[in-house]
Amino acid sequence: MKKIFFILVIALYVSYLNCNAQNMISTDSVKMPNDQLVINLLSNTWLNSPSNIKLMPVSIGSEVYFMTPVIGKYSVFSIAIGAGVGVNNIHNNALPYDSLEITNFKPISGGYEYVKNKITTAYVDIPLEIRFRTQPNIKKRNFKVALGGKFGYLISNYIKYSGEDFRILSNKHVKFKEYNINNVIPYRYGVFIRVGYGKINLIVNYTLSQLFTNGKGPNVIPVSFGFSFTLL
Repeated sequence: MKKIFFILVIALYVSYLNCNAQNMISTDSVKMPNDQLVINLLSNTWLNSPSNIKLMPVSIGSEVYFMTPVIGKYSVFSIAIGAGVGVNNIHNNALPYDSLEITNFKPISGGYEYVKNKITTAYVDIPLEIRFRTQPNIKKRNFKVALGGKFGYLISNYIKYSGEDFRILSNKHVKFKEYNINNVIPYRYGVFIRVGYGKINLIVNYTLSQLFTNGKGPNVIPVSFGFSFTLL
């Protein structure tokens, strides 16, 4: 009886070691995700906004980047570079106008209702980031932090309005879009941080360059924050 009990104990112990070893192998064999597709859904705002402009609480922007690791593809620390498009929208109560080649903003006259008034800028961006990522678990989820910078070239900028036609003092509803706001700098550069777990992250973008040429427009600095989804 004692021999049978002893054999059972040994068998259970060996079975436990075998299962534990299989779990370790399964976990270690999980490849580090490359996060090749990054999609950012952002809330856009301006720092140093002129006092006569009221920014709306919600101004949604987006960014889509395709990234590729250039150093440490499957390492805890890695460096990745990419390319993509970023679009910023600023909903507000004013429109730009030029005076003596300087761009200023004038609030829309009171008494006129509108459903949309925004400034949009779109860029082709080249982001570069340093990544720290823990080893993924068996569900391919891990904690990750990315610190980086990006340079962007302006491909489009415009104002978009939908509401009563204040330009001719009419209550008739109109829609218009005007491209090429004067004195917008044709590039941008800034830094960002992205922190998350698995495919869901939080991100903050801080633009180091101003939106308008120095001395030719308001000294506004675009800032954004929101959710980032890392896929593939």
